[in-house]
Amino acid sequence: MASSSKNNPSAKASTTREVGRAVTELETKFDLFRQEVDADLDKVKEANKVLYTYIEELQAKNGHLHARVEALEGAGDEHDGTDGGGGEGSERPDGIASDEWAKKVRRSKELCNSPVIRSLVGLTLQHLMGGASAGVKISKVATFPAYVEDPAQRPVDSATGQPYLCFNWDVGHDKPANSAQFERWATYTHQNGGAILPEASVSLPSVLLPHIKLRCQEKFNYIRKQWQKAKKGREAAPATPGEGGDPSTSEGPVKKEGGATLNRHSRARGKLELRKRKQSSLPLVLEFAGHKYDAALTTTAMSSDEDDPDVEKQYRTRPPMYRSDILVNFYATVDAQPDTGSAAAARRLTKCVVGPPKDTEPCQGGLVANRIRTWMVKPELLAQHPEWLTSGLVVTSGEAWGEPEPVDDVKGKGRKVQVTAKKREVILVDDEEAPYKVKRQKVLGGQPEENLFMTDESDGGSAGEK
Repeated sequence: MASSSKNNPSAKASTTREVGRAVTELETKFDLFRQEVDADLDKVKEANKVLYTYIEELQAKNGHLHARVEALEGAGDEHDGTDGGGGEGSERPDGIASDEWAKKVRRSKELCNSPVIRSLVGLTLQHLMGGASAGVKISKVATFPAYVEDPAQRPVDSATGQPYLCFNWDVGHDKPANSAQFERWATYTHQNGGAILPEASVSLPSVLLPHIKLRCQEKFNYIRKQWQKAKKGREAAPATPGEGGDPSTSEGPVKKEGGATLNRHSRARGKLELRKRKQSSLPLVLEFAGHKYDAALTTTAMSSDEDDPDVEKQYRTRPPMYRSDILVNFYATVDAQPDTGSAAAARRLTKCVVGPPKDTEPCQGGLVANRIRTWMVKPELLAQHPEWLTSGLVVTSGEAWGEPEPVDDVKGKGRKVQVTAKKREVILVDDEEAPYKVKRQKVLGGQPEENLFMTDESDGGSAGEK
């Protein structure tokens, strides 16, 4: 019987039809399954887009929080936990009523917290270290005189016969190496500050010496930290990545003579093009791949590439010390990317090493689009140099950073916008979520956000369930 069925054509045809129906049924089920997978994949892609906006928002908030912490730490460094009051010698002298003395103390503290006295302690220190004649600038610790232990060996001011101050910044102001010099600085500021800064002449008679000492102490502690940072930067410079461009290469010809400024500009343009190529190859999911960081990709923002004095046909890049941690991390991430340029461009690259940081103010960028933004500068330095904002060297970061957009004036030089550190912090707190909410709404296209995250259990099961 089995043998006859095998030889029966109708039985074979029936079997073939059954197999065909089974295959067709499998194909139908597979098509349904593929449609479900495609639909789920599209849903996951849309959900991921929304999640990416949350990631961007959280990264921005984290950056803003980091900036605020830096600003608070900078303020703490400058103030060193004091408020300009109290201190030795602030006890009420005999013969002065307590309420009258309390008024004098309050007035002294107010004056010591004023910009005039804050500027004065720095200017008197600069003067006592040698001033312009010795090339000393209070804003540039690299110009400060080296410490000389023996007072008899220190350079002397020919006008007064007194040795110039030369602090040992590795130790505190009250250590034997510095205590006498510190007392001289504070006393000179209190007694002779009006000759250095005439605007202070009105305030100084009402300022108590202990408060001047506290202000000098705060300034000393702040400068000491900057000195130690610069020292650490010089020691770690050869192994520091991402601070001045690609740590190993730069574009442009090496020339030892003539056209130095033009040559540096050419190198800045070459470095800029290199970084643009590298940033374009960053994965889109990374924060630094977005247009939010375009302000960092201008020739104004590029660091100086100088001819290395020790090695022929090699550059030494010197990143500015004002760069914020966010900007340093951005350049480090971009520089770590492989170059997507042509082989010819790669052959033009010249070896570049990282040199010591450069204590300099932001470069003038001309049009607002080319200027340094507030997010690119350390918050504590912005607070220390409000003139960078008022002069237009630094402009607001724009809506992507929760700040107003800077506007070109009719002359194309950029409107000067006054933004204090405190105002900037308030702007960031109030508006930092807004751009991301707008972006999410565009991604959602009007549909409720929860629709993208509904599971099979929440939406009644898959369409393909039997």
